Amino acid sequence: MSSSSTTSTISASFPPEIFGEIVGHVAELCRNERRGFITIKEEMKRLATVSQIFLYFARTHLFWHVTIPCNRMSKRKHLENLANLLRIRTDNPSGSQVGEMVQSITVIFNADIHHNGELSPFLALPNVKWMTILTEDPSIRDTEPAAYSPNPVTTLGVRTMLGAYLQSGSLRNLRLENFKSVPFQEILSSPVLESLSLLRCLTGSPFRGHGNSGNETMNLSHSIRSITIKTSSVPLALLMRCKKIERLILSNVTIQSATPDLKSPRQEGLFPHLKDVEFALTGHSYGTQHEKLLLDTIFDNSASPNLTSAWIYMPSLYRRPAISVHHGLQRLSLTWRGYVTPPGDEIVASAIHTLSRIRGTSLQELILLIGITAHFGDADEEGVFIDDLYGGTHTITTMFQPEDEDVIFVRLPSLQSVSLSLEVHVRGKVSSNWADPQCYLGLPITVPQQKRRVNFTCKVTVD
Repeated sequence: MSSSSTTSTISASFPPEIFGEIVGHVAELCRNERRGFITIKEEMKRLATVSQIFLYFARTHLFWHVTIPCNRMSKRKHLENLANLLRIRTDNPSGSQVGEMVQSITVIFNADIHHNGELSPFLALPNVKWMTILTEDPSIRDTEPAAYSPNPVTTLGVRTMLGAYLQSGSLRNLRLENFKSVPFQEILSSPVLESLSLLRCLTGSPFRGHGNSGNETMNLSHSIRSITIKTSSVPLALLMRCKKIERLILSNVTIQSATPDLKSPRQEGLFPHLKDVEFALTGHSYGTQHEKLLLDTIFDNSASPNLTSAWIYMPSLYRRPAISVHHGLQRLSLTWRGYVTPPGDEIVASAIHTLSRIRGTSLQELILLIGITAHFGDADEEGVFIDDLYGGTHTITTMFQPEDEDVIFVRLPSLQSVSLSLEVHVRGKVSSNWADPQCYLGLPITVPQQKRRVNFTCKVTVD
């Protein structure tokens, strides 16, 4: 059967939406494979040859995401061909142009690119919702691009690309990698941006951008709902300006100095919509007081009235965050990880200290994970370690024994589930005591669950 007859027969029998679902299902199956995107490209090319209607839907998946390699100037012609493919032509208003199918772009820079208009189509893709910009050249990361020009007809640069899409009205998700001078003013000015991710980014003046002289009046964002910042520094003022934020993830982040706006954590409605927090504290001393200030603010009922879930990571077994549980918090996860060289007294003392002070009327689920790396030089050191670990875990589990549960329920009346996990990584000489560590440590695994008011589970793994 010819291609044309196949098209007419199928089109007469089924609405176009059916073909869209078929192609979408194939794309989803390919996406879950190990080779992912490569497989999608191969399958979409095959589907595109079946009929004209399959060609359209195959293109929507094939060009859903596009990488713009501005770091490969040795292939300048390839870049120009890609721009020409994505160019939106006003003389073809059919709605099936390739540039209109692009919803996600990744742009890789190592220098600004001067051009005579042939690369401007990269700045005019009308439906881009997801954008990632990576910089590879230290000169871009360390200073404002010297070749920056506000005219996209002459220069395709980091700021040109970023500024165009922040004001496009379509960009919802932005991810920046390897930036030193993040243009926070422009980011906060975006009318529809919902999600911001920063990876390996540093900042100079908190809100310096092109045309900003320094700490000017900072914009408020009424659209950003999710912020993820990893291995970066960030001004505390940025978080304070995102009044609609619902989810906050901070990992290995240096919190820059608190501004006069935040002298005390007790500021009503500072994070009025915040629901979910993941906060991995840093292992260095710089910025610790700002971490504490932010942590206090997050757990303050008046500052964050809608917080329901929190995960806090401590990079040391001896880090003791002062957590006074939020009245509305329902799920709290605490993780400690660290290295111990015997004698390491009170290995789980920080967890005990925190547990003994937590209060919250709504807390239903409590998850504790303690990861310990220990090195034993001889059997005596191993014995000291086991004694310390036994004493600490016994203290924790005793809190949840049937005869003692009433004590903790005074502070946590809604508690339903507690999970304690110990991950012990042993180096050096190891005795047979670790063959059955859960039994050896005397953990209460035999207490009938029906006698408890709270479901308590404990797990020990040793490697």
